[in-house]
Amino acid sequence: MDRSRLYLPNGYANMAEILSCPTPFIVCIGGRGTGKTYGALREVLTSDPLPRFGLLRRSQTQIDIITKPDFNPAGPLNRDLGLNIVTAPVSKYTGAFYHGNEEGRPTGPALGYLFALSTFGNIRGFSAELDLVIYDEFIPESTARPIKDEGAALLNLYESLNRNRELDGRPPLKMLLLSNTNDLNSPILQALGVLDLCDRMARKNQWYGVSRSDMVTVIRLQDSPISERKKKTVLYRLQNEDFERMALGNAFSRDNYDHVRPQPLQEYRPLVTVAGVTCYEHRSGEGRYYVTRAGAAAETYDDTPSEIKRFRAQWGWLWLENLGGRVWFSDAASRLAFQTIFC
Repeated sequence: MDRSRLYLPNGYANMAEILSCPTPFIVCIGGRGTGKTYGALREVLTSDPLPRFGLLRRSQTQIDIITKPDFNPAGPLNRDLGLNIVTAPVSKYTGAFYHGNEEGRPTGPALGYLFALSTFGNIRGFSAELDLVIYDEFIPESTARPIKDEGAALLNLYESLNRNRELDGRPPLKMLLLSNTNDLNSPILQALGVLDLCDRMARKNQWYGVSRSDMVTVIRLQDSPISERKKKTVLYRLQNEDFERMALGNAFSRDNYDHVRPQPLQEYRPLVTVAGVTCYEHRSGEGRYYVTRAGAAAETYDDTPSEIKRFRAQWGWLWLENLGGRVWFSDAASRLAFQTIFC
C-alpha cells in the first residue's frame, strides 16, 4: 500500500485505499475522529453497485442504540451528501440500513445489516450473503464489559458468515476491523495472530504490517492530519497526557507496557508452564517473577478449562504477586495470556 494515499486531501483516512488491501482481514487502528467509521460507511453505502455488508459492534446494547434515529451511524453521511439512509430493527438481535421515505421510515430492501458479537450466536436463520463485515470499535474502552471467549466468538462468527464460499471457488468474506488505540491487550488481536505484530509496530512507530500468515493487514493511522489539527481544540488544550496519547498520538495505553520488559532468562528458574506461557522465579529468591512464552517447566498445564482450574488452585498466589507488582513480562502477548488465565 502506498503511504501517500493513506489520507484524503481533506486529511481524513482514505478508506477506499485501505479496503483495497488484498488480505481477508484488515485491522485499522487510529486516533479518534480520523474518519475510519465515516469513510468505511461512505464506501459501502454510496458505491455502485452496493456491496453486501454488515456492521458489527461488540454488544447488543450498542446495536439497539444505533437503530434509533438520533444515533444512526449514517447520520453524518445524510448531512454531508444529502442522503436519507435510516436504520431499523429487523429482529430481536439484528437491524439494518435502509433508504428512508419522507417520514424517515425504511423503504425497500436492506442496504446492510447490523449485529453484535455478543449475541450473534443467538441468531437463527440468518441467510444473507455478505461480502464485507465492518467491525467497528473492536477494542473496547476500559469501562466496557468483557465478552467471554471474545476471540473465539469472532472466529465462530466469521465461520458462520463465510460458510463454504472458498470451497466453491469464491473469494473469502472480507472483514475490516476499526478501533481507537484503547488497549493493546485485545482478545481479537490475539485471535487474529497479530498481537505481536501490533506490539512491534507500536514500539517501532510503524504504520503498516502484514501477519506471518499473510491473512491480516494492520494499518496504524500515523501522523494523521486531523489529529494534528485537533491538538488546538479545547479538549486537548487541557493537556491530559494519557488521553491525548491515545486519542491523537495513536499510542496504546501505558498500562499495556506496565512491567513489560525482557529479562535475562538465565537469572530465573522455571516454575510452571500453562497455556503456552512459562512462569519463572528469580534465582536470588527475592520474590521477583517473570512470564514469557520462551522455555518450559517440568510442571505443565494445557489450556483446557479443567487444566486452567487446576492451575489456579495450585498457583493462584502468582496472581497476588502480580497485583503486588512483582511479576514482569517479556512482551504484551505474554502479559495478556497471563491475565486471561486468571481473569
